[in-house]
Amino acid sequence: MTIMSGAMHFIGLFGAPRRSNFSDYGGAAQAQEWIAYDLAQAIGGSLLFIGIVLYLYIIGKCLTAPKGFEEFPIAEVSPSAQKTPAWIENFKIWTVVLVALILIAYTVPIYQILDNAPLGSVGYRLW
Repeated sequence: MTIMSGAMHFIGLFGAPRRSNFSDYGGAAQAQEWIAYDLAQAIGGSLLFIGIVLYLYIIGKCLTAPKGFEEFPIAEVSPSAQKTPAWIENFKIWTVVLVALILIAYTVPIYQILDNAPLGSVGYRLW
């Protein structure tokens, strides 16, 4: 993907049109510089296509593979293990802690955004 999109990016920076049926740009000399990038774009696109085909092949093989029986491993509790404190397993406490941490993290930035930067933009003279 990087090979193809990188080549497309650079060829666009060099002035190649994005939506054209012709890659030679009417025989312009500038278009000769684009040939290597067109080749890289084609190679990258081909590699991307091959990768997609292999990915779909692997997904298909995984979905049609014979299913085996897997025993679900369950650990046994050690006789010397201590009981977990009840407050650690309380979902309400963790929810309150989560909300408090989010409020601590986001209150100041959101306040500064609303206080110091009113909505809208300063007008610009375009000509």
